[in-house]
Amino acid sequence: MKKILMVCWAVLFVGCSPEPVVQGKRASMWRQDLKSPITAERWRAAWALAEIGPPAKAAIPEIAQLVKDPDPIVRFVAVESLGRFGPHAKSAVPVVREALRDGYRPVREVARDVLKQIDPEAAAEEGI
Repeated sequence: MKKILMVCWAVLFVGCSPEPVVQGKRASMWRQDLKSPITAERWRAAWALAEIGPPAKAAIPEIAQLVKDPDPIVRFVAVESLGRFGPHAKSAVPVVREALRDGYRPVREVARDVLKQIDPEAAAEEGI
């Protein structure tokens, strides 16, 4: 009986992968911060999730929403963060294309580079 319990516990723990952590915070907590009313928390969350990379790709749609944030720094970091996901962020191409016409020049500039990283064909269509 003890052997069966030990095998069950081993299977349970081996099958469970821990949630990615960056800067001492789990990815799910960073995802909550993407919706914070505090500007700095939003851009820090986008950057932290980008540091996690592909294991946090479920957050890409939420990060993409920040590309339309009222704060230009949040928009800049959101676009830059999407670029760190590379082709995994292909669903965000429409908002990155919109960022090419952002009123804040640094956002436009980073959007050009990010579009190439995410989808080179879309970048070529934009003449980049």
